[in-house]
Amino acid sequence: MLGRAEKLGHLAEHRGWADVVVSRSFGAPHHTVECATGFLRPGGRIIISEPPGGRRWPTSQLATHGISLAESSSHVACLVSENGALVGYPRSFKRQERKPLFTFD
Repeated sequence: MLGRAEKLGHLAEHRGWADVVVSRSFGAPHHTVECATGFLRPGGRIIISEPPGGRRWPTSQLATHGISLAESSSHVACLVSENGALVGYPRSFKRQERKPLFTFD
């Protein structure tokens, strides 16, 4: 599979097929999470490497999209997408920038 994650996540052969998506945070966290959800089955997990010291994930904002924080440490965060691939997501990077899926406090 080679291509842009926000486009591949809409293709039938890739959409909603993965139990786990692992990312080294290729962009801002909201880009990474939104792009990953396109590939996930319901209950699928997103594993994201964290900067030193980790971060405080906005759990209430994530919950509105059916995503929860399962675990977070100083090196990795594990999020769970209860519904799997979100309808209409991932959006283009330009739209993600205009209205992020979530923001950090």
